[in-house]
Parts: sequence; C-alpha cells; structure tokens
Amino acid sequence: MSNVSKQDYKCRYDVIAIIGPQGAGKTTQLKKILDKTDVDFAPVGEILRSVLLESENLSPELEQAKKDMIDGKIIYDEITFKILKDYFLLKKENGTTKETLLFEGFPRTENQIKHFYELSKTYHGKDEEGIKIGIIRLNLDPEVAKDRCLDRANILVKSGAKARPDDNDEAIQKRLQIYFEKMSLLENEFKSRATDVHDFHCHEEVEVVHERIMDKVFH
Repeated sequence: MSNVSKQDYKCRYDVIAIIGPQGAGKTTQLKKILDKTDVDFAPVGEILRSVLLESENLSPELEQAKKDMIDGKIIYDEITFKILKDYFLLKKENGTTKETLLFEGFPRTENQIKHFYELSKTYHGKDEEGIKIGIIRLNLDPEVAKDRCLDRANILVKSGAKARPDDNDEAIQKRLQIYFEKMSLLENEFKSRATDVHDFHCHEEVEVVHERIMDKVFH
C-alpha cells in the first residue's frame, strides 16, 4: 500500500479547470485527482442548489432563479457568477480556501471565461497577473465521444436506471458539435490568458491519461 498522502501532491497552479467533450472522462479524472490531492473542488451545481434551495429570505432575483431551477430551466450566467463570487468570498473570510481551486466542465463560453478569471481572483484574493492557471483539456474524436455517450446510456438502461432523455444519437451529436464549435472559438482566449493549456488524448486507457495529468499538473 502506498504511503503517499494528499499533502504530498503539490499542484503547479493556483486554479485548474478540466474541460472536454462528453465521453472524454472529465468526471473520472476529477474523482481520481480528488482522491489523490488536497485541491478545493468547486461543484458549481451543488453550490447553486445549496444557495437557491436551502437558503431563506432570498432576493427577488434569486427567488426567480430558484423557480427556474425547480422548473428545470437554465440559470443565467450572471446569477451563477454572483452566487459563486459570494460563496468564494465567504470561504475566504472563513479561512477555508486551499492552495488550488479546481473546476470541472467550466468555463466553456466566452462569457464564462471572463468570469472564470474574476472568480479566480476572488477566491485567491489577488490580481489575475499573480494567479497561475492551468487548463486540463481532454481531447477525443467526435465519433468516439458519441459512441461512448451512447454506450453509457445503454448501460444505464440495462441496469434499470434512467438515462438522460436527450441521450440519443441525434441529440448527442448536436451537443458535441456545439462543444467543438465553441472550443474552436475560445482557443485564443485560453492560450492568451491561461498560464498553460495541457492537452491529453483520451483514446488511451484511463490510467495512462491520469498518470500524464498528474505528471504535468502536479509535482
């Protein structure tokens, strides 16, 4: 059994973000990183649910966001960022921040990238120029990504679980098309503002990809 502890892994960055198409293994790699390291993961969905569904005396703006969430509608970016900023400010005040903040599946639009850097500054309490940001970009051929998503949906159905209603060939292909189009447009934004953008080809075994991530992002 290994005697390596979470404190033995030091991240090379103040903030890291795992991005990639569906089927690339973002959640799998996230879990492996969290199992091995002491980074602070920002579960955006959980934070939103905690604030909107469990808090009292919400402002009219947040009450509307709560209703939208209950109705299954998308929460506007500006509301999401306001909630995250307040959440990070509270962590900073309480002294519960860590050396590295981790996002998964975020940012993925130009608007989100702008707020991503603002949130990084809020969390660490320093200017953007002083923050080292690493992007873990998981790459996968669109056809392979689609096949993995369909396989995952079939496994859920066979196990008796309920797959996403939009986990069908046409819908998955559309989501992937949107992802790749957005990433193409955001390429220069990532490269100009992030400290490093690390690309990993996810057609290989999960453990092989994970070892390469750990080698590039941690030490």
